[in-house]
Amino acid sequence: MTEKHDTSFQYARDDFRYPNWLTKILDLIVNKTATYMESTGIKRKQLESFLWGAAGLYAILILFGNYFLSGILIMLWVYLDQVHLQLFIEKKSPNRHLQHVLMEAPFILALAVHFFMSGYFFTGLATILGFFGMYLLSAVQMKYDLATIQIPKLYFLRWDRLGMLAIMVILGAIDRPRSYLWPVLGGWFLFALTFYDYFWVMIQFMKNGKK
Repeated sequence: MTEKHDTSFQYARDDFRYPNWLTKILDLIVNKTATYMESTGIKRKQLESFLWGAAGLYAILILFGNYFLSGILIMLWVYLDQVHLQLFIEKKSPNRHLQHVLMEAPFILALAVHFFMSGYFFTGLATILGFFGMYLLSAVQMKYDLATIQIPKLYFLRWDRLGMLAIMVILGAIDRPRSYLWPVLGGWFLFALTFYDYFWVMIQFMKNGKK
C-alpha cells in the first residue's frame, strides 16, 4: 500500500479556505506525484535545481512582459514546490520558512522590477512590501509557537499567494485594452493579503496574552 504523505498545508486565516473538493483534488495530485518521484529515486538537489531554473526563466520572461508563460511557470513551480516540501523538507527545521521565502524571492522581485520598468512605481513598491510581509510572516513562524493562538495547521504563503499571483499574471496576457491591470492588481493583492495575515497573527498573540 502506498504511503500517504503529510497534507498539513492549510491557511493561517480562519476566514479564507479553498472549497473542500478543490483541497482534496490538490492534496491527491501532490501526494500521487510525491509518491511517484520518491519511487524514481529523485534527489533533493535535482528537484531544487529545477525549481531554481524555473524561477530564473520566469524572471527573464516577466521582465520582457510575457505574462502567459510567466504565469504557467509560477503554477508549475508552486506544484513542484509542494512535492519538494513533502519529500525533502524537515517540518521541524527552525529556518525552513525563511529558506522557502528566499526561494520565492525571484518571482516577487522580478515582477516588482517589471512594474518599475513599465512606469508603475507604487505598484512595484507595493510588490516589494508584499515580499517584506512574507519575510515578516516567516520570522514570526520561526520565533513563536503559533499553536498557542489555536491555529491547528499552519501554511501561509504557498498556494494562496503565488497561486493568486499566477492567475493575475496569466489574465494580463488577454488581448484586451486594460488587461495589464490584472498583474497590477496581483502586486497590490500580494501586499494587502500578506500584511493582513501578519497583523491577524499578531492580534491573536495580543488576545492570547490578555487571557
